[in-house]
Amino acid sequence: MEKKVINISAKYFCLILTFCVNSLLFGQNTEWQVYNISNSGLPDNTVFSVKIDEDQNIWTGTWKGGVAFYDRKEWKVFNKNNSPLPINYVYSILIVGDSIWFGTFGGGIAKLRNNTWELFNTENSGLPGNTIYSLAAEESGKI
Repeated sequence: MEKKVINISAKYFCLILTFCVNSLLFGQNTEWQVYNISNSGLPDNTVFSVKIDEDQNIWTGTWKGGVAFYDRKEWKVFNKNNSPLPINYVYSILIVGDSIWFGTFGGGIAKLRNNTWELFNTENSGLPGNTIYSLAAEESGKI
């Protein structure tokens, strides 16, 4: 089964996240909930990327706060202070199988798989630069 990846702009994050969460949790409920730093575990109000994994967990890449993970119960934040994430500016997220890839602004790419982090940058890979605006996978799974 082919998975399709949809990138959205930051300004639509709250709208789409609210719709997804409410639709999945409440079915036909038409009440909307806006998530921001004052009422959720989001580490920053500027969100560049949102992805939902196969378990319906939400992954968000933020401007200054790293990555926020929401499993529909609680939030967990991954940033350069509590994880190997090289920088807190996360532009893009790609989920391929059980691997989650994070494209950063200046830190290259971080890969999270089974609680193990792997980092790719200009010094240890063929990346031409460390700012990654988007990520994509071929049908074969190559990034």
